[in-house]
Amino acid sequence: MQSAPIRTTCVLLTAVSLAWIDTTVAALGADTPKQPLPPGFSTTLKGAKRDFDYLAGAWATQQKRLKALAVRSSEWVGATFLKGVAP
Repeated sequence: MQSAPIRTTCVLLTAVSLAWIDTTVAALGADTPKQPLPPGFSTTLKGAKRDFDYLAGAWATQQKRLKALAVRSSEWVGATFLKGVAP
């Protein structure tokens, strides 16, 4: 667990970094002319709310990895994971 001074320092450094990034991006965006979009690319919204309904369902996947690396192991360790997506 971090002590309070270290945590405070981390929070302050993060805040300063984010502020610097924000001002840098804003400055770059102001001087950069708009570039044309690549062919076939559009920023307009298309499609419908249910475009990805084909993902709905449940799956069981088997993940495997070698038990030990760099020792010429041929023993595999596996685990089954369940995943589900609701529309």
